[in-house]
Amino acid sequence: QCRYCTSPESRNCGIIGPPDGIGIPNTDFLLYVSAVLSQRCKNIDTVAYAAHCQQEADLDRPIAGHVNLCPNALSTALHDREVLLSTVKHEILHALGFSAGLYAFFRDDNGKPRTQRNRYNKPISLNKDRGYYNWDSNTIQTIIRNDWWTAEGMIPHPVHIMVTPRVQQEARRHFNCSDLEGAELENQGGDGTAFTHWEKRLFENEAMTGTHTQNPVYSRLTFALLEDSGWYKANYSAAEELHWGHHLGCEFARKSCGEWIRNRQEK
Repeated sequence: QCRYCTSPESRNCGIIGPPDGIGIPNTDFLLYVSAVLSQRCKNIDTVAYAAHCQQEADLDRPIAGHVNLCPNALSTALHDREVLLSTVKHEILHALGFSAGLYAFFRDDNGKPRTQRNRYNKPISLNKDRGYYNWDSNTIQTIIRNDWWTAEGMIPHPVHIMVTPRVQQEARRHFNCSDLEGAELENQGGDGTAFTHWEKRLFENEAMTGTHTQNPVYSRLTFALLEDSGWYKANYSAAEELHWGHHLGCEFARKSCGEWIRNRQEK
């Protein structure tokens, strides 16, 4: 049943709707899948989308999610099967935790919320414009790269970086950059892409970047993010190797593509 409240203090609450059902026993996560030509599917860049629907009360873990596959954007032809399967896996991972709407609910290894809570056990700050709770800086930090090279000259460039412990460790290992802050999140593409994917220029064909690329891989970095949510234990032996950017150093991880290419050409 649903609860409705007539005051922000939750003192005057009632119950509406039919009685609760028995639920689905021995189930960790319930996924609702649809293939509806929704308004969102009319965006030429959208092939599918997902969201969590419900979180459990004690540790905030998502226990239900929804994936909609845009029927006008996906092919079921045999030669496109791998693309379809990767798209479905990509969307499921959004519902499981790789989502801006869930970062503020991440927990550390001891089960403690990474983002400070209010007296109602909710994250303190709600971003009303974007529709999700703001996270603390121990989860994502915004850093200004002041020496960002462009063809028109140097500019300050803000980047949003996932800094949770395992993500930081995997990002440093991948790029061979021992003081890298963490793994950069996408900063373009609007609410459906920004913050909810890895940065494309740095992670290219990692399956959790915001646009499809040939040969997508689910790397240790994505496994690390899900484990750093505090809700899962990752099996890293199932991770796939990401070659893009591998051991290219701090310069690759921190500089613009234009500067990195220019420096290679000058050598």
